[in-house]
Amino acid sequence: MKGGVQKCYFYPLMRDHVLLGVLWLLFCIFHSALAASSLKRWIASEAAWLNRFYRLFYTLFAAATFIYIITIQVRIHSPYLLPPTFQWVGYPLLAVGLVIMGICIKKYFLSLSGIKSLVTLQPNTFDLKVEGIHRFVRHPLYLGTFIAIWGLFFVIPQLSLFLSNLIIHLYTLVGIRLEEKKLVETFGAQYEEYKRKVPKLLPRFPFKRQP
Repeated sequence: MKGGVQKCYFYPLMRDHVLLGVLWLLFCIFHSALAASSLKRWIASEAAWLNRFYRLFYTLFAAATFIYIITIQVRIHSPYLLPPTFQWVGYPLLAVGLVIMGICIKKYFLSLSGIKSLVTLQPNTFDLKVEGIHRFVRHPLYLGTFIAIWGLFFVIPQLSLFLSNLIIHLYTLVGIRLEEKKLVETFGAQYEEYKRKVPKLLPRFPFKRQP
């Protein structure tokens, strides 16, 4: 009888977490596919009418699918992996991560979200960000994201959140490599010099402010 109860609990638990993992993997795959330079070039040449609003459509699609997955995740009855005593570590990390993310999003929200396309006919152009927080790390938004999601895990140390964070973390590390290839293609020697002077994610201590 006891073995039967364990099976009744284990199989739905495994099924729900496997489904969650698959959904996050699909989100990452579609995210990469829609952000691919080849697709953007095709749209620019074959569907110019869509090019102006593509980033906005992309942002709305990503937000909708992200909210859908989060809705499923919070409904999963997932076991806790750590005792509540670890929350004192999580709250400061979560706060620091959200502050870093907020600083970055404030700097280029209009351009990256695609909202800028609604108020101007000029195509989205991106400058190399080397001022402010970008003087210390090349990808502060991703650094803030990592700190925030793992801080949240210490606050709510559920298996489902650990699985989600692991997939997001690994995907982002791969995405950084792909993104830097694009940046080198776009900015050339300027970005190569920036790479040489500024670390990718972990700032140097003591902090070195780059000119």
